Amino acid sequence: MSAKKRRFTSILNSFLRAFFLFVIFVCLNSLIAPKHFTRVDLTRDKLYTITDATKSLVEDLSDNLIIRGYFSEELPHAYAEIPIYVKDILREYEAYGKGRVEIEVVDPARDEKVREFVTGLGIQPFKLQDRDRDKLVVRNCYMSLAVFHLDQHEVLPDMTQMSSLEYELSRAIVKVTKRSLPSIGLLVDSQAVAPAAPNQQGSNPGFSFEMVFQTLQTQYKVQKVHVQSGQKIPENIGTLLIVRPRDLSEREAFEIDQFVMRGGKLAVFVDTVTFDLTKNLAEVRVQSGLEDLLAHYGFRVRDELVLDENHFYIPVLHRQGMMQLQQNLPYPYYLKINKEDIDKTNPVVKKIGNLLLFWASPLEILDDQVNGREVVELVHSSDKAWSATEYDNVFPSTEGGFGYYRRPDEKNRESFLLAAVQIGEFDSFYKGKEVPEVKKPETPSSPGRSGGIPPGLQDQLPPGFQMKGAPGGQAALEAAKKKAAEAAKKSEGLKEKPEDPPPAPPSSLFQDDGPQPLPNKDPVAQPETQTEEDPAHDHPEDEASSPSSKKPIREIIERSPETRILVITDADMVADANFRNAPCYTFVQNTVDWMTLGNELIEIRSRGVEVPTIEEVPESKAFWIKLLTIGGVPFFVLALGFVRWILRSS
Repeated sequence: MSAKKRRFTSILNSFLRAFFLFVIFVCLNSLIAPKHFTRVDLTRDKLYTITDATKSLVEDLSDNLIIRGYFSEELPHAYAEIPIYVKDILREYEAYGKGRVEIEVVDPARDEKVREFVTGLGIQPFKLQDRDRDKLVVRNCYMSLAVFHLDQHEVLPDMTQMSSLEYELSRAIVKVTKRSLPSIGLLVDSQAVAPAAPNQQGSNPGFSFEMVFQTLQTQYKVQKVHVQSGQKIPENIGTLLIVRPRDLSEREAFEIDQFVMRGGKLAVFVDTVTFDLTKNLAEVRVQSGLEDLLAHYGFRVRDELVLDENHFYIPVLHRQGMMQLQQNLPYPYYLKINKEDIDKTNPVVKKIGNLLLFWASPLEILDDQVNGREVVELVHSSDKAWSATEYDNVFPSTEGGFGYYRRPDEKNRESFLLAAVQIGEFDSFYKGKEVPEVKKPETPSSPGRSGGIPPGLQDQLPPGFQMKGAPGGQAALEAAKKKAAEAAKKSEGLKEKPEDPPPAPPSSLFQDDGPQPLPNKDPVAQPETQTEEDPAHDHPEDEASSPSSKKPIREIIERSPETRILVITDADMVADANFRNAPCYTFVQNTVDWMTLGNELIEIRSRGVEVPTIEEVPESKAFWIKLLTIGGVPFFVLALGFVRWILRSS
């Protein structure tokens, strides 16, 4: 065989081998890929691969799950890549679902029945602008997802933002596959105000916490907790968020303590001082009423504020001549927390970078109260921070810049702890003590409801008068009112007119807006409402034998099982004005998820939250980096050419 023929045969054999290997690879890929999915993702946070939490979620499904994507085939160029990315991620869900996840993508615009079905789900098309043959047109486009499981479904109506696709989809799967949603409690500032409507003025967003309530409702059953009347925190609540506690009574602190003692998990967002945004940052002192309770648990919030050279800038409008300009000013009260000052182990914060805190206070851990519990220091300020107790310079100044703020020397600066969590068993603050009594309201109650008598009429009533339950009590009260009115007229020199009807009682003092309750047969007045739990009501025979026993019997739980208490010295991060900030939103959501569900979903939500930053480089190191980048490449090319020249010469 000639050399030419041998060469041709060798090339043909190589081609055939490559061809058959390609065919085998394609066949194996089509057979194995649906069940064994593998992808290489070189991004730092694995943005194009579903997380281990999502994989476990779909692998553990007990029933079939259907995920339908509703996307228009003709989308504007700016959104054309979204369906491709969504389908790619959905294939991973299908692959790891082991046959229990069904994927379907349809265009509602092409089928009238599908369009009617998605309209019933609450899915509406988006009106998006596009250019068609040099004309600006508006298209009705569908970009939504829906998850179906048995008789449950959850809709993701807006798929225009891809940064949170996996989290929103996994959250929807968790919601439809769980028979009952976990319950969490929310106890907010008693003086918080409702947010104003868009056409209203005067609402202070710094004193409103409605957005966190609405956000958590998408995943949990959220109950607003009220314990001022001495009622227990509901047993179905496993996690309690306390946001800016203010002037809580001892009985309220007792109910919170007993919630922890029965194993409830507690997160406290506490302030010592805040500032009213509608009154030129007027100082507002905050006494939580939980100082002694938190100190017993090992936390102490100092009555100071932290300022830091590592801070955010805030925009301030100022007038210059006839013009109004906006200037970004340094504001050391707004702390910028970098990733090196955040704990790297706890799932609540380990993926959060550049956390923003507003008017935060130093937090101390009392070692003598920890009693062997695990303490995790979550968030610190930088080591260039200092604290202050006087806040006369809290309003940013357009003159002086950062020098406007009084700063100590660098040797007097330090890093302050701002958030921490303790994990373990806690002893009750009320161990060996009596149950605190319920704080009675300071305002006088309505006489028609609780037996109160308006001032000035007490002397006009007959002896032994009873507001409720006493026969003839209402008639006697009317007579006393009439007598008081007659005396007032005589004192003013007015002539009495017999034909005038007696004056009606004021609505603010008397109950005259409906039928009155029938008088009790017992001449002794009975309370209408029961503010505390009274075992006598469950056992009428005991009540008859001991009528004087009115005080509830509460058994104090003296030690808790293993639980978690988290304290962060900033409640303003939860306020409506700041909750839109992505790291603040993620911190609150991670806190609730970690306490309620463990680590589930935290890894997904935290992905992509940390914004990459350019690290500061010393001048000496920067010189060598510039030298290598500018002169290194030409030197490498010359060296490579020199080596090649030597090899060719030899």
